[in-house]
Amino acid sequence: MPVVKLSADIALDLENPRTATIEDRSSYLSTTPRWPVESQEIRKLVESIVSPSDSDAIKVKKLLAWFSDTKNMRYDGLTGSRYGTLTTLKQHFGRCWDYSDAMITLARASGLPARQVYGWLYESEGHVWCDILVDGRWQMVDPTGGTACGIDYLPICVTATGEFPILYASKVSISEKK
Repeated sequence: MPVVKLSADIALDLENPRTATIEDRSSYLSTTPRWPVESQEIRKLVESIVSPSDSDAIKVKKLLAWFSDTKNMRYDGLTGSRYGTLTTLKQHFGRCWDYSDAMITLARASGLPARQVYGWLYESEGHVWCDILVDGRWQMVDPTGGTACGIDYLPICVTATGEFPILYASKVSISEKK
């Protein structure tokens, strides 16, 4: 198996939120093999969580609340699991990748452009979360925690399809530059 050592400088600008200009929104709303947006099961579930008249911000809030309710989802299963969105929703459990896949599918089905983010939690481990486009800004949200992400979320890769070119094998070493 090939091994690659990665060194990167990641700059955080806390004064300016991440804005986005998206010419082709369809790539962030479409069905993919990982995210079955057009599934009847997904459509029914979305209709039970959000209303078409809800603002984008309210939709995100309602979706995150749905994930944080342990009767809907619980954090369980094998580390690194990726059961698939429909299986995860049927079994009502999964890990961060499962939560992220399900959140992106539900967000896209509710009309919210969404993509997946793979990275690290500062002083912790690898993690997968979501970017949701709200009012022209990418908002990082973590459905595993049912919350918006803070500065301790360090993105490495972003995908609009659910496929990643890399996987982590060891803990990231982080040093702060001033």
